[in-house]
Amino acid sequence: MTQTNPLLESSNLPFGATPFDQIQKSHFKPALIEAIRFAQEQLEHIRSAKVPATFENTILAIETAPEKINHVSTIFFALVGTNSDDEIQTLNKELSPMLASFSSDLLLDAGIFARVKAVWENREKMGLKGEDLRLTEKLYRDFVRNGALLSEEKKQKLRDIDQEMSVLSPEFSDNVLKAGNDFKLLI
Repeated sequence: MTQTNPLLESSNLPFGATPFDQIQKSHFKPALIEAIRFAQEQLEHIRSAKVPATFENTILAIETAPEKINHVSTIFFALVGTNSDDEIQTLNKELSPMLASFSSDLLLDAGIFARVKAVWENREKMGLKGEDLRLTEKLYRDFVRNGALLSEEKKQKLRDIDQEMSVLSPEFSDNVLKAGNDFKLLI
C-alpha cells in the first residue's frame, strides 16, 4: 500500500484546509519535485501552443501552472519560519535551489515570454479590463524585471546569481537561527 502525500492530495477538511497533522517532513521534497514536474508540463503546453496567445491560454495558464508549487512551498516556508530544526534547515538547503531554478526557467523562457508579450502588446485589441488587464500587466512586468529582455549571456549570469542566492539565503537564515538559539545573557 503506497502512502499518499497530503501535500499533493485535495483536502476534505472545511474550506479545503491543509491537514497539518498528516504532513511529515519527508513529504516536502517528493511533493515539490512532483509539483515542479506538473508545472513544467503545463508550461510546455503553453510554450508549444499553436494557437495565438490569449489571456486565457497564456496569462491565466501561466498564473495557475505553479499552484501546486506555491501550495507546497508556502507550507514549507511557514514551517521554516516557525518551527525550524536541523532537518528542516537541511531540507531548506535542498529545496530553495530547486525553487530558484524553476523560477529562472520560467521567467527567462523566451518562448513563454513571447506569448506573454504578445498578449501585453495586444491588450487593447483583446479588450482586457479590470483584473485581467492588471494580471497581464503584472505578469509582463515580472518577466521584464526578472531578465526576460536580457541577452542569453546575461540571462545565464542572472541564473547563476539566482542559484547562488538560493544557496546562500538558507545558510544565512540557518546562521541567524543558530546565533539566536546560542545567545545567552549572563547577569
